[in-house]
Amino acid sequence: MRRKILFLALFLILLPRVLAQSESGIYGAQTVPIEILILSDIGFIIFAATILSYIATLLKQPLIPAYIIAGVILGPIGTKIFFGTPLIYEQDLIIGLSQLGISFLLFRVGMELDFSRLKEVGVNSVIIGIVQVFLIFWLGFGAAELLGFSNTDAIYIGLILTFSSTMIVVKLLSERDEIGTLHGRIILGILIIQDIAAIMALSLLGNVDGSSTAFLLEALVKGIGLFSFAVLLSKYATPHLLKVISKPKHVELVFLTSISFVFMFSFTSYLLGFSPAIGGFLAGLSLAVFPYNIEIVNRITPIRDFFSILFFASLGMQMVIQDLNQVLSLLLPITIFMIIVVLLKPAIIILTSLFLGYERRTAFMSGFVLGQVSEFALIMVIPLGMSSPLFTITMVTAILTMSMTSYFVRFKGRVYRRLSNILAKIEHIGPVQKKFRKASRSQGPTEMEGHIIVLGAHIVGTQVIEGLSKLKKKFVVVDNDPEIFKRLIRSGINGIYGSAQNPSVLKRAGLKGCKIVISTIPEDDFNFFILEYTRRLNPSAVVIVTAKKINDAIGLYEKGADYVIYSKFFWAKELSKHLEAALEKGREYINKRGVYEAGMLRMRKKQDYMKEFSMPMEELEEDG
Repeated sequence: MRRKILFLALFLILLPRVLAQSESGIYGAQTVPIEILILSDIGFIIFAATILSYIATLLKQPLIPAYIIAGVILGPIGTKIFFGTPLIYEQDLIIGLSQLGISFLLFRVGMELDFSRLKEVGVNSVIIGIVQVFLIFWLGFGAAELLGFSNTDAIYIGLILTFSSTMIVVKLLSERDEIGTLHGRIILGILIIQDIAAIMALSLLGNVDGSSTAFLLEALVKGIGLFSFAVLLSKYATPHLLKVISKPKHVELVFLTSISFVFMFSFTSYLLGFSPAIGGFLAGLSLAVFPYNIEIVNRITPIRDFFSILFFASLGMQMVIQDLNQVLSLLLPITIFMIIVVLLKPAIIILTSLFLGYERRTAFMSGFVLGQVSEFALIMVIPLGMSSPLFTITMVTAILTMSMTSYFVRFKGRVYRRLSNILAKIEHIGPVQKKFRKASRSQGPTEMEGHIIVLGAHIVGTQVIEGLSKLKKKFVVVDNDPEIFKRLIRSGINGIYGSAQNPSVLKRAGLKGCKIVISTIPEDDFNFFILEYTRRLNPSAVVIVTAKKINDAIGLYEKGADYVIYSKFFWAKELSKHLEAALEKGREYINKRGVYEAGMLRMRKKQDYMKEFSMPMEELEEDG
């Protein structure tokens, strides 16, 4: 892999170097039509971005820093160090085109900003998000003031350090299949709060410097009016419009309508004194109508990706470093801002989560991956221009923190194990944790025998609990989500608060004396632990686990699960039937009636169907 990276890096540097040998540049003395200049400029950017993206992929890095570095190489810095003559001739035009990248980038954010998700992630994640935004803004503002920045620059710095990258974090969580986990849901809630705050900040930033209160209020009223118009459109007008045009024979109309909305809202936003990027966001919000938004996102993504590459590369092209003294003068602020982003931001999220009652592993996983600056920060500094030191500081901080994120995700388990004992001491101080531990002791007696243990009370868990309540079976629920545990207490359900991967929690739930263990948490590592630990402590117990994918379900059967709930198709009646018999006869029933074999056969058939028709696994799971 090192050879590949070295070859690609040399190729990226040497090819333009060869082309730049002429004293008059790559075209010599000939007059070149502007359309050819534009074509070559875009070609160089895409070429450099492609090579660096390939290197980033080999190194398992996010692509945004690769695009920015491509711009740095093709811009004034790269020209000075590598080429000696400019490769990009129409830089102003490229920067102008890149503004479309911002609009399309925020269009996608608007399309995916679903306020109903806040109900799913719960009140606690909203509180964590608000606390983090408030504290990090003031920490950044205070640090900037101490470093001698002006009040206006300090406001910018506070906002730049506040927000985390939704694009990078969601992509990494999706790749590791952690979106649906408890810490994944908390992270999504925090990111939604950050995105809302970022959009509000973007709409007001242009009016911060030297503006009167009346002017700011006028801007706020205009912003609220434009936002309300977009929301009303999405509720009353666009659903009917999209219903008419979203037919097979009108597929081009969906695409054209989306593009029209982006340009219409961007221009309106500009006329009202806001950035055109705000218009892109509101265009997305106005078209965020399920299920049509899925089709729109799919059609608009290639255009968004193309213009986004131009946008991030143009940011790198605008970076200018005059001399070594300038570099040295920026080292201190960059170091301090990195500490705030990489250490203090995650620490605030972790501590707030612990205070609200989340157990230490969930709290740590929720905060640790959010230690980077956002793509919103890159958008915010554009009006400052390349001459501002803040522009360079933001670019360098973005490249470093975004690149570090993949390592945070990869090594978070090791870091957690190192910090676990410290977090445990903090965890036990929290008032909510004390209350939950007291409730757990009163509701989950360890002497219970012949009962069912339900691990997790989210979507599938709720259905299982309802079924067991109707059957009037004796059961206890284990969950580490404070909001779910409060709901269990209110419902009078026996509950144990804590992580089911903690042996002491399973002991309190009465694992040794139970008849059945039902894990409703579709995480492989978690379910493998439950299978292994239950077989060791209580070999006669029936173990039922949950899987999200066919391959996961087959793997769990192979590891010894008696029955696997496939969460895409939850057979509540079938599970109830097996529970009745398993409570009476235990694992003997599972073996005699062939429940294990039937479940395995069903999953094998789905897998064979996929192979026969060369269907992607995800598509098969969506179609059923």
